[in-house]
Amino acid sequence: MIMFRSWINRYRQWRFERHTINTLRSLDDHRLADVGTFRDSIELFVAERLRPDTSKGQSA
Repeated sequence: MIMFRSWINRYRQWRFERHTINTLRSLDDHRLADVGTFRDSIELFVAERLRPDTSKGQSA
């Protein structure tokens, strides 16, 4: 059951990322600049902001 929940959570996260990417793609270049990204880097922009930061808790 836990593995199924994990799969469901990953699927929901993926769907949310895709929805966010599609929403950003619908914006014009000026709006994207207001948000802080460019059309050719939307996927990276979304990934950096929506995926959990795995570096937290690690000492430098």
